[in-house]
Amino acid sequence: VAALDRFDRALVLLPDDAMLQYRVATLLDLQLRPVEALMRYQRFLQQLEIQRIDAVGRANAQLAEAIARAQQRIIVLERQTR
Repeated sequence: VAALDRFDRALVLLPDDAMLQYRVATLLDLQLRPVEALMRYQRFLQQLEIQRIDAVGRANAQLAEAIARAQQRIIVLERQTR
């Protein structure tokens, strides 16, 4: 019960921390509170998916930037070699 209280307090400070959601879900599961545990497990998975989408988006943005810079350099270098 005390651990659950501490995790709930931590979630106030870090509401997007997926692992905290997982730990809370596990504790609720152990306390035989299936409805609450189910909700927390689902939230954990949802937050992981959001983090994955964010990571892919950032990686794609960096790749797009690198492609644009490479294309610009090709143009400049081709002009210099003429």
